[in-house]
Parts: sequence; C-alpha cells; structure tokens
Amino acid sequence: MARKPLEPVERPRTDGDSSWQVRWRVGGGTGPVASETFSTREPAVEFAAAVDAADRFWPTGWVKGVGRPVPEVEEAVDPSVVTVQHVYDAYMEVVRRRMRRNKIQADQVQRYEGYWRNRLAPSFGEVPFVDVDDDLIDGWVDDMLEEGWQAKTILNWHGFFFSVMDHGRGRMKLRPDNPCTLTDLPEPDAGTEVRQVRFFTHGEWNLLRECLKSDVHLLVDVLLASGMRWGEVSALRVECVAFQGDDEAVLRIVRAWRQRGQGDTSKVLTDQGETKRWKLGPPKNKRSRSVVISGDVVHRLSDAISGAPGEAYVFRTKHGHPWRYPDFHFHRWSPGRDLAKEAGLQKAAKPHMLRHTYVVWQLADGVPLHEVSEALGHGSIEITYDIYGGLIDLTDPTNARRMAKAMAEAKTATFGTPPPREQVDAYRPPTRKPGPGPTASS
Repeated sequence: MARKPLEPVERPRTDGDSSWQVRWRVGGGTGPVASETFSTREPAVEFAAAVDAADRFWPTGWVKGVGRPVPEVEEAVDPSVVTVQHVYDAYMEVVRRRMRRNKIQADQVQRYEGYWRNRLAPSFGEVPFVDVDDDLIDGWVDDMLEEGWQAKTILNWHGFFFSVMDHGRGRMKLRPDNPCTLTDLPEPDAGTEVRQVRFFTHGEWNLLRECLKSDVHLLVDVLLASGMRWGEVSALRVECVAFQGDDEAVLRIVRAWRQRGQGDTSKVLTDQGETKRWKLGPPKNKRSRSVVISGDVVHRLSDAISGAPGEAYVFRTKHGHPWRYPDFHFHRWSPGRDLAKEAGLQKAAKPHMLRHTYVVWQLADGVPLHEVSEALGHGSIEITYDIYGGLIDLTDPTNARRMAKAMAEAKTATFGTPPPREQVDAYRPPTRKPGPGPTASS
C-alpha cells in the first residue's frame, strides 16, 4: 500500500499569523518523530516532497531550521546562528547515505540517534555551534559522571559528538577547530572513573571573583556557599528562600532549568520564564532538598530580594530574565576568567569548579575524606558530587557556618593582582558573537 504523501499543517501563531509544519516519523513506521516549521506554505510543500523522496529520512543537503542545502550555509547563513542541532542533522544525512550504501548498519544509525536524543541534544542541541568550547564539554562529562554513567559509555557518546563537531569544522567550515580534542575524558579503569578534583584555593578564588563583573558576585557567592548546580541556582525563586535569624538562610531546591530535547512538544510555560529552548524540571536527583547558607552572603541576599514577589527568580539579568548558562558563561564568566589569567591565574577555571571547591573546603574544615568515602562506598570524591547528603548534612547550620568562615578567609587571601574594578566592568569579550535566543546583554 502506497504511503500517503506528507502535507504541511498550518499552525496559528500568537501574533495572528500562521506557520507551516511538516511532521513525520523518520524512516516511517515506528521511527522517531521529526519536524520542521516554515513561515510560509510554499517552502513547506517543497520540503515535504523532499522528505517523501528520501523515503521519510531527512532530505540530503537540508539543514534543520535553515531550510537550505548544506553547501549554501557558509555563504547564506552567519555561522554564529547555526546551532549544533543543525550540524547534527547535516552529519546524520551523511551517516544515512552511508547506510543506504550498506557501509553502515541500520542499528548503528539508531544507536547514534539515541546518543543524540537522550544524552547530547539536551545539553548542546540549541547552543550556537561556534560557542561550544571545552568548558561546556567538560561540564557535560562531569554531569554524566555525577549521574553514575561508566567511563566507557561516556567515551562512546563523546566519540560520536566528536564526529558531529568535526563535520561542522571540516565539511561545513563553520569554525577552524574541534573543541572535543581538548576534553578532559575519564579513564576506563575497571569501571571506576578516577579524575583529578579541580578546585580553587582561597587566593585563586578571590582573584577570579574580583575579575568578574559585580552584578554576578552574589550569584557566584551563593553557588560557592551552597554547592548548588547552575541549573538549580538559576531556577531559585524568592519563595524558596527562608531566613533564619540574622545570618542564616535555608534554600529549598525544588526545580532546575534544562534545555528542551529534540522533539519535545510539552507546553511552553511562558508565565514561568520558559522558552522554546529552556524548560523547568526537577533537580537531577529528582528529589527536592534544602541547604543552609550563612554569613555575609545572607545579608546581601536578603537585600537583593527584599520586596520581590515570591514567584520572581532570585538571579535575573538587567532585563528581568533568569540567567541562562550560555549567556552567563559568554558575558560574565569568560571575560572574568580572561582577566584573571592575565593577572596570574593558571588553572582552567570553570563554573563547575565551584561545586568541587565547596566540597573540598568543607572537607578541609573537619569532614575527613576517608569517612566520606566509607559512608558513600566510593574510592573517589569525583563520583559523589550529586549525593552531598551522604557527605555532610546540608541542613546543619554548623556546616553552613564552616562554609561562611572559609568564604570570609578567601576574601583576605591573595593570589596575583586583580585589575581595577573599572577595568573589569568595562571589559568586553572577544569579537565572537553570542547565539540566538534570549540573551543577557553585558
């Protein structure tokens, strides 16, 4: 029985206009759902015919979101707006062409699609291709280790991602390098991941902090004081902060930001700050928890949210939007790190190191490492990042006061000479452009 030809479906938009969507199952049958949307009907009809001609696979030479043959991307599209998703789609066309020529098995193609859909797209899919760097990839590796994945599995995922990035570099000429070559990968040693724990000394952190723009000082201080993940602290709402006495606060962690995966059709809750790219979900361990912070950071946090409604996000850009990681990294962290390097910081500073630093400073102030290892049944602290409840009781104010003491000591520690405050506030990152979507202007 012949297949019914694909037809674009008209979708009303909130602005009163319409868009046209082509939606189908890749390869037909029970394959994964794919879709492409156009602003007018004519290109949608052309694209639907191309999908049918490709036997319901993505048509050769078309780039998702661009709608033009791959060779034209370099000439017709600014590389800064081409996302990793676009490059993945183009790369998979090459892979499927090899499959049709019997150079690769269909089950391998399905495995690649699973790698992307389940493990890579949520973290990289909507990131501008030119903005992917070793910091982002190393952070993804850390996340995978935290979730308990074996080193060999992570290496398989990373190997596929390496190929996608190399396609964008070599075939599409979107950038001159492949950042995957710099990834700090775990060693597959009898199923145990042993990686160096990278953290800041008091002096190193004081230098880097002084090189960050002052409008994110409170944000990074709360990250360090609490050990929260980026997705959790950026999703923290005023209603989830409860003050205890003069210098303690309880932070309830009930939600986290994450990127929408390919094919995610869940409703976009715009009233909660969600977008087509970002959605709210539970923390990584799927359970809410509370942490106590103490010291000067509490007074500044109280002043910052005073009078704000409960549903407001604690940390927002000057435009009132919750901070997104790519924007924070590009507009705040990278410029500060560059200035700190010029002032003598030699470590490859990454935001995730604040979580490492939190754990190490806590341990250094009285929680023996061997007790941590025995309590968790692990030989390395590297695999305990997501199970802090087994390390120390985060609801115990004693530990919060320990962290406040360590942060106070960091303020007086020295390491290099930071540039003057006016130079920090005036510093702009290199000429590389940020990607599309809601951004926080510097």
